[in-house]
Amino acid sequence: MMDHLARHFNLRDFGGLKSVDGREVRRRTLYRSASLSELAPEHIAAVRHLNIRSVIDLRHNSERETHPTPWQEMGCRAYWCRDYEPAGGRGGLNDLLASEGLTSTAARDLMLRVYPDLTYSSVDALKRLFRTILADEGPLLIHCTSGKDRIGIAAALVLSALEVPRGAILADYLATSRFDILASVAYRRDEPFPPERVEIIRPIFSVDSAYLDQMFDGIIARDGSLEGFFRKTLDLSASDLDAVRERLLV
Repeated sequence: MMDHLARHFNLRDFGGLKSVDGREVRRRTLYRSASLSELAPEHIAAVRHLNIRSVIDLRHNSERETHPTPWQEMGCRAYWCRDYEPAGGRGGLNDLLASEGLTSTAARDLMLRVYPDLTYSSVDALKRLFRTILADEGPLLIHCTSGKDRIGIAAALVLSALEVPRGAILADYLATSRFDILASVAYRRDEPFPPERVEIIRPIFSVDSAYLDQMFDGIIARDGSLEGFFRKTLDLSASDLDAVRERLLV
């Protein structure tokens, strides 16, 4: 069932990776996913078995209203989200996808610009994520619409705080390639995009190692280092980071 959840909902455990000190990121503690509004009863039963206690939802208001997360049915005790709507509102992505002048190169360039911006526009959510980890209240799930961009950044930063090597972080990020985003609840259409259009918009709906590199480069440009980002932007002290590692590394 976990393989099914990964392929159809991008729901997966991102524990099990090795830190530079040889310890392993605790399994069955950190989960990531795309939208979960279409979980069937058998999926709900499988998710309840994961014993997830907290959900941190990085989606904006209209995404949550259209595809609500069944967190109570999933057996969770706490659900956090942020009250916001991105620039461009509901039509921003749709307008972009319908743009006649869009090219695949322009779409990829857009994503390369988006990742550093997403990191800093998600600071409130990232602070909440780390504070939830520090509270040590049980397994948690972080999710967005596709489980790719906002969650890719969040998961990469948690794994970075745990001193997981960049290559392993990238492999976790690229595992989203198993998930067909365009067929998911948030993006599938009554009339699918023609193949030639899919090729143009593919960079928007794909994982690309260069995107994550841009995130890390953006952090270094603004905060000098990952350590600087954790300390100055996320307000995490050295003792906080030590506590995160003690809770999540075994």
